[in-house]
Amino acid sequence: MNIIEQHPVYVSIAIFFLGIITAIIGFFIQRRFFSKAPKQSFKPTIHISSLTQDDSLYAEIYNVGNDPVTDLSVSTTWLQDGVQQPRTIYSFFNPEKNAVFASHHNCTFLNANEKKKMANLPKYSDDGFITFFVTGRGVNSDTAIDEKFTIQNEKK
Repeated sequence: MNIIEQHPVYVSIAIFFLGIITAIIGFFIQRRFFSKAPKQSFKPTIHISSLTQDDSLYAEIYNVGNDPVTDLSVSTTWLQDGVQQPRTIYSFFNPEKNAVFASHHNCTFLNANEKKKMANLPKYSDDGFITFFVTGRGVNSDTAIDEKFTIQNEKK
């Protein structure tokens, strides 16, 4: 008679604990040698460009980074009759939509690689420039965004 037939309970308990020890060793080997995926660094990167469509001036805001932006706020200033004119932008459109016919929406979240079109911008200013101030926060990186962009419009 062999030992398995003589003591089946002890052999089963030994195999059980041997399995647990093997699983623990395998877990640490897997963590040590096979789980070293590089950490992805998240960073939101905002870019604003101007475009003219239907004889109107629009601007396009684009998150070229890999981190979505939350608490997005866009404001502008331009010089009109020698006085700075501030305005907060609330009219955002999807870039494929025509701003004349589409309904606008407020945009406080800009996903990674997402574009939005901004309307109601002045076509003329005294110096020929519109300054944009963009604030927000990266969702994954918690990076604060406080950027300034300048685009050209027609000089009055």
